[in-house]
Amino acid sequence: MFIPEITRYLMGYLTITVTGRFCERFINVCAAKNILLWDIKRISPHSIRCKISVPAFRMLPSITYHTGVRVHINIKHGFPFFLKRYKKRKIALFGVFAFLILVIGANQFVWHIEVTGNYKIPEEKILSVLNDSGLKIGTLRRKIDPAELKKNALMSIPELAWLWVDSNGSNVIVDVREDIETPEMKSITDYVNVTAKCDALIEKMTVRGGVPVVAEGDTVLAGTVLVTGKIPSSIRQDIRYVRADADVFARVWYEKCEVFSLISTTRHETGKHKTHRTLDFFGKKINILHSDNPPYKNYDLNENTYSFFGIKLMTRKYDEVELQEELLSEETMADFGVAQIKKKLEEEVQPDSVLKSFDATHKVLNDTTIEVTVKAEYLENIAVSVKEEIPEGLN
Repeated sequence: MFIPEITRYLMGYLTITVTGRFCERFINVCAAKNILLWDIKRISPHSIRCKISVPAFRMLPSITYHTGVRVHINIKHGFPFFLKRYKKRKIALFGVFAFLILVIGANQFVWHIEVTGNYKIPEEKILSVLNDSGLKIGTLRRKIDPAELKKNALMSIPELAWLWVDSNGSNVIVDVREDIETPEMKSITDYVNVTAKCDALIEKMTVRGGVPVVAEGDTVLAGTVLVTGKIPSSIRQDIRYVRADADVFARVWYEKCEVFSLISTTRHETGKHKTHRTLDFFGKKINILHSDNPPYKNYDLNENTYSFFGIKLMTRKYDEVELQEELLSEETMADFGVAQIKKKLEEEVQPDSVLKSFDATHKVLNDTTIEVTVKAEYLENIAVSVKEEIPEGLN
């Protein structure tokens, strides 16, 4: 939205009032002829107010004649009218042109560098390499060599797989792709056992490699070998070591107990708010008529940042809130506690686990706290592959 507003200001635009019985027809004809009207407001049953660019306004006489409406100019906006108003004030006019030249000149330099696409590699590391390669705040845009920056970055940061530099005005976007880690290659000659990840009661086993050590219906402890890759020969005395592979579905029991407060704190807006504005001139921050301290003890914060040629305007809107405490019922907090614990359980168990049973109880500890206990049984795959060392002389 920012660029179109600048364009409209530079070209000039008008606020007009359209009066007549066929205002809607006037709008439709303008739309059909690709004449843009914006901020359209009805001010009476037979009149509307809107804005239109100066070039488009010159196309209206024939439209107003055929639609039977009259057009009146209310306000003239934009740079052309500003120049006309101040053409006799040479010093002011010189200042305006000097400002425009400054803006155009500033646009030839880099005032902001943004790194996107990185997840594991710190942004500071990428910016440091780019800085050493010549891309930094204040660099002349025409001196940026994307190919050279890419080569230096890929050589300096092995974790990078790809990098591209896109210069958009004074803002430079560095888009990167991180190298994908090569998965560990599994050899069929590895000696691997399948063990239990937790205490459980085995319900079903699917063995694809190795020899089962336990059977369906057995109760096992965490770390117990379920399927071994150590296979003795029935013919010879030697032992083969293979990769055991299996899915072992078992009933696993979970129990969680947490304490919750019956006192709930709610936030209510008072209607009071204050906005703090801070200017950032190329790294130097200046507060505009305020300190760094928040104006209220309790508040909600909404932050926004606007950038223009290396200058940033940061706004912080503080909405004052009042904190009110409310004593909830035992049943309400018990239901809340059960939902919270169940959510944590679902994050712990495997995605394909099946809930078999669920039981929740609670007890009051004192006037303001209760204890919630959840017991759940899941059917899940407890198989964990563990690589073992083959004894020397046998591999």
